[in-house]
Formats: sequence, C-alpha cells, structure tokens
Amino acid sequence: MMRPEASPMTQAISNGLLPNTALGPLLRAELELGRNFAVAVGAQFFPEQRLTRAGADALFGLSLASLGPCYRAHLSERWALASCASLLLGSLGVSVASPEPVNEGARAWLAGACGLRLSFRTGALELSLSGEALAHFARKNYTVERQTPKRTESLFAEPAAGALVTFTTGARF
Repeated sequence: MMRPEASPMTQAISNGLLPNTALGPLLRAELELGRNFAVAVGAQFFPEQRLTRAGADALFGLSLASLGPCYRAHLSERWALASCASLLLGSLGVSVASPEPVNEGARAWLAGACGLRLSFRTGALELSLSGEALAHFARKNYTVERQTPKRTESLFAEPAAGALVTFTTGARF
C-alpha cells in the first residue's frame, strides 16, 4: 500500500556543507512502499554566508535535493525509528566581493548521506527529529590568488564529511 507523507517547510541545521554552521528550510515528502519501506525525496536551501578570510570577502550558499530509501521500524503505535540513505545533489553558489568583485556562479555539489530519524505520530500529524552523516563525493578547495606578492591562499576547503540535523512537522495521508 502506497501512502504519501508530506512535510511542510521545517528547519535543517548543517555543519560541514558551508564554511560555517548553517540553518535553512527543508521540504520533504515520503512515499511508503509497504509497512516498513519508503522512498524519501527532499529539497533544502542554506542561504548565503559571508566569509572574510585570506584578505578576501566571499559569499557561499547551497541549494540541494535528496533522494533515497528508508526502512522504518515501528516501536509502538505512535513511535517509529527510521534508517535512511540518500544521494544529495546540489548547487553551491560562490561570489567574491573583494579584493576584486567576481560573480563565480553555481558549482555542482554531490554527497551521500545516511542517518536515523525518530518520529512521533498522532492522527495525521507527525513530528520527527533526524540526524545524518554525509560524505562529499567531489570536494573543492576555493582559493584566492594574489599578484603582489605572488601567492595562493585557501579561502574555504570543503571537508570530507558533514552533518545534518532536522526537525520536521508533517502530515501523513
């Protein structure tokens, strides 16, 4: 039996995706493929962060989409614990305000994630808290090149791993 679940926009907190810890909206839907299995799809947006380092002033922002399977274990009539894995595909926006303004544009961003989600359901309302570990598949190092004296300095290097914590409120129908 297929039963969709929809989560209105809720919040996600990330670490290791952008230069600093970020807070942004999340939209997620889940299609149940049976009592314990589901496919989850989501979209997240982390607004631009200003980073001043190595004598440069830059902005980094991230939009991403996710897709992956979930296995849900029902702990009781109201409580469930799900384990989900997902592929994350995104667009990392980069622009430099100084030393010389440059609008670098969007760069492809790719990662994989897995984690746990604890859910409480009463009627159609569902509240959930999840934590995911993620690994970047293609890491980049953003640098600033200086002409006088000739040198290159790292502005931001994407870490190998990161984390996402989300709190969602949703309806199941």
